[in-house]
This record gives sequence, C-alpha cells and structure tokens, in this order.
Amino acid sequence: MARQREINKDNVRETRRILEDEMSDRLNEIIDFIFTESQQNIVKNNSFGVSGDLFGNVTVDKTKRLTKSITYNAPYADFVEYGTIPHNLPPHVLDEWCRMKFGLSAKDARRVAFLVARKIAREGIKEKPFLRPAMNKAIEKYGSL
Repeated sequence: MARQREINKDNVRETRRILEDEMSDRLNEIIDFIFTESQQNIVKNNSFGVSGDLFGNVTVDKTKRLTKSITYNAPYADFVEYGTIPHNLPPHVLDEWCRMKFGLSAKDARRVAFLVARKIAREGIKEKPFLRPAMNKAIEKYGSL
C-alpha cells in the first residue's frame, strides 16, 4: 500500500526511492501474472511443441528495478505466437519432428514430413498466440501502463 507523505526538497531522493520500490513491486506482480497466463495459454492451445521447449524454455527477468521481461527462448516461439505466411520448407527439416510428434519410423516420418511441408507451403502455419492474450488480460486487470 502506498505510503502518504509530503514531498519537499529535503526528502525528494527518499520519496523517489519509495516510489520506485512500489512501482517495481507492482511490475513484479504484473509480470508474474503475464507469465502464468501465457503458460496457461500454451496448455490451452496445446502448443507445447514436441520437445516441450516452448513451455519449459522461458526466462522471466525481474532483476532490474523498473524493467521486467519475459523471453520465450524456443526457436519456434514466434511462429507459434504469430503464425506464418505460406512458405517453402525443405521436408527433411521436419523429419525428426514428424517422428516424435506422430511416433513414426524414420521412413514414415519422411513421407509425412513431405505432406506437412506441402501444407505449410500452401497455407502457412496458423497462429496460436499465448503471450499477447496474456498481456491483454493484464491490461484489463491492471489498467494500461
């Protein structure tokens, strides 16, 4: 809860420190909320990824006083969040993913990888946003900052 005090030239530094501490505490609360919501969205969207990297490879940085961040480190995080336009993808880059995702032999995975690559070339990858909805929910809950 905010402390009430009169500001004068003698206590400006102390007042600034108190305000920054309170703002930092509030930002920590908000960043925790966004992180929790984004993780719940990954579960809801079934966007774990075959390796689980999207869900488990995330950094929440609250070390700086008034700067906080959440970074999803999986190399495909942006593709999940924003989707893609149709684009060509060499099927062999999907071999391992298809093998793990569908429990296929290497030979069968290669065939399925070709089909998946063709679908991506025709339709792109549909977005499954997880972070933006969490941030929007935080704005609804805490107000715009």
